[in-house]
Amino acid sequence: MNLAQTKALLTQFNIQPTRSLGQNFLVDERVVSRIVDLAELSAADLVIEIGPGVGHLTVELAKYAGRVVAIEIDRHVLPALSHTLAPFANTALVHGDALAQDLRQLCHEWTGPVKVVANLPYYVTTDLMLKIMTELPFCQSLTLMMQKEAAERIMAPVGSKGYSPVGIIAACIGTLRRVLSVGRGSYYPQPHVDSVVLQLKPHREQLVRAQDLASFGQYLQACFHQRRKTLYNNLNGSTLAGHGKILPDTWLDLIENLPAARTVRAESLTPAQLAKLYYSIIEFSKPV
Repeated sequence: MNLAQTKALLTQFNIQPTRSLGQNFLVDERVVSRIVDLAELSAADLVIEIGPGVGHLTVELAKYAGRVVAIEIDRHVLPALSHTLAPFANTALVHGDALAQDLRQLCHEWTGPVKVVANLPYYVTTDLMLKIMTELPFCQSLTLMMQKEAAERIMAPVGSKGYSPVGIIAACIGTLRRVLSVGRGSYYPQPHVDSVVLQLKPHREQLVRAQDLASFGQYLQACFHQRRKTLYNNLNGSTLAGHGKILPDTWLDLIENLPAARTVRAESLTPAQLAKLYYSIIEFSKPV
């Protein structure tokens, strides 16, 4: 679906792109084809797509995947999206906010690989990526399109201003790579910024167990609660869900066991060190 076809579809269904929802429809067929190639789809795969718009990418995903579940928040585009997907019996459309969906439920009956393809809106990029990683830790791959600035923050190195829980969780799961640059001219209407596609492929051996990712995410939020505070000051007095309170001196002992200075900030620790501290807290909190 190129620019002319997209404009015709929007006119047919009287759709006005909504800036507040970050609606910029992908109309570059070369980019769509490249994203599908990167997803490496087969008939055994279930694909969860977030933000399908009018279905340009969804159609191509449906040609190669066994099943595609598309989550769209804007009711105004649903008639056009349903029209686009009508020829594809292997697609399902879910109307709602992806942040409010139970992503596990969408694929609980599927026995094959699960993959996620998403065009993440700028205003919820971090929240959505965190949700996907923690709710679908068994995913074979995540192929995520987002604004360039958001991608740079997510991939920020240790010690930098942008270093944050979302990038740390990705590093604990597998390898996150920038796989495609997408210029603003590939969209209609044209946004003011460029985009990139990041792809996360999990490692067989991960720093954090799949069943622990949700709790690990909460722990990281505590670690980075106030970035300029020391790790000790952020964690002291906090508890992990289901674990008892840890005394101040014990917090210091656990931090120094990394090894790290008592004055260390979370942004100075590697993903491996943060994972080690997390499991040290769990181990210490086990009942005797």
